[in-house]
Amino acid sequence: MTQIEWLWTMKKPQVPLAQGLHVIAVPLMKKYWEIRSDLPIKHLNGDIYFGKKEIKSIYEELKQKYQADSTYPEKIEKMVREKINNLKQITKVLEKEDASQLNKDELLASFMKGYSAIAELTAFMSFKGTVQMSDVLEQKMQELLKRKIRDGEERNNIFLLLSLPKEKSLMAQEQKSILEIAKAKQVGKDVHLLLKEHCKRFNWMSCVMYAGEPYDEEHFRKEIVEATKNDCKEVLRKQEERKKKQEIKIKDIIKELQFTKEETELLEQFRIWVHLRTYIKDMTSLGMLPTLSFLKEIAKKAKCSKKDLLYLSHKELLEIFTNKRDMLLKESAKRQKGWGFTLIKNKAQYYNNKNLREIEESEEKIPVGVKGFAACKGIARGKAIVVKSVEDLERIQQDDILITHMTTTNFVPVLSKVAAIVTDEGGITCHAAIISREMNIPCIIGTKIATKAFKDGDIVEVDANTGIVRKIK
Repeated sequence: MTQIEWLWTMKKPQVPLAQGLHVIAVPLMKKYWEIRSDLPIKHLNGDIYFGKKEIKSIYEELKQKYQADSTYPEKIEKMVREKINNLKQITKVLEKEDASQLNKDELLASFMKGYSAIAELTAFMSFKGTVQMSDVLEQKMQELLKRKIRDGEERNNIFLLLSLPKEKSLMAQEQKSILEIAKAKQVGKDVHLLLKEHCKRFNWMSCVMYAGEPYDEEHFRKEIVEATKNDCKEVLRKQEERKKKQEIKIKDIIKELQFTKEETELLEQFRIWVHLRTYIKDMTSLGMLPTLSFLKEIAKKAKCSKKDLLYLSHKELLEIFTNKRDMLLKESAKRQKGWGFTLIKNKAQYYNNKNLREIEESEEKIPVGVKGFAACKGIARGKAIVVKSVEDLERIQQDDILITHMTTTNFVPVLSKVAAIVTDEGGITCHAAIISREMNIPCIIGTKIATKAFKDGDIVEVDANTGIVRKIK
């Protein structure tokens, strides 16, 4: 294998079918961003790696483009919005199709229509430019604040406020909707139709990279019941008041620090790209939902399970109705016991449990002590729950400390319960950092090894003022 310095970034539920999105997306990334850099990718049973040097190379290219043209982020943002709108339109078309009435070729064509639209948006996801673009703008904001504010602590507190996303995340929108329904329930209203509409709007949240089934009404009903344990009217009032105060404070900071028009535009773009980091990921999940009906019907006609198809590549899926079917299903069975994927110089390679050792990484040594970056300040103590898969979320109880690789929309139901969030992955504009500030939950991100340093049941203290997590007992 080509020697690449791999950077482990996160662990989350993954299936081989989703990896084809990267195969399509990486060449599109280079085209849309107008860059030369490639992006090697490796997946190993849920562990996700990217080429370390290439991530940096993309960052440097985007930095140069921004220096040459300050409107570059705005131009790319416009392209992202166009891809999102295109995906939404295709999603609406696919939702109207009755998969049970389509023949084999039509099923594959409809699935690929949605899949290709998702890939178009995936060309901007994560380290395919969006992380680096927000990092470029973050650096510019840090430099700006350093010129205007001498005190380091004051500067850091102001930056945390200014890095709040321009728009509410879909996770925050879902939580607000749950509280609104629970508030209606508390005053005796019939919430059946409200629940139905909520499920229609947010059931896609568990469909991250094809590794989950859409939420049903019962799932959201339980969330509503949990929410009614609090005074929902008061919770909503406090959230709205907090948001208004934050926006007023941001306006005051702009005025007090005498931001120029150019500096205000920089802040505007920075906050937009902080939002896009999570929004792009969420939109890909939303786009996956309607393709699942075609996938289930394909499985039915191919006389196999949907899971069997999830462990094929998108190109292999297109051959499921040929004489290669039996061979493909045997390969799928092997991958279900262990699988991997590499994408290097546009060449994709899939691995099963028999040849997985070719790309395995050696275990890293865990240093003493865990330190990260404070994303939302505060101190919390509680029982650690180490979440390494979506199934682990069920173990979280009120006031537990969530320790995980990274957060995604799958975490929505439990975030209102936890006393603090600690992640291995991420910077100040990552998903966990954004959500924690929206929900005012103490949060430490970028520890690298928290999920290995702590175990379930450890009583820990999360000091999000200093960025230190320690075991108490």
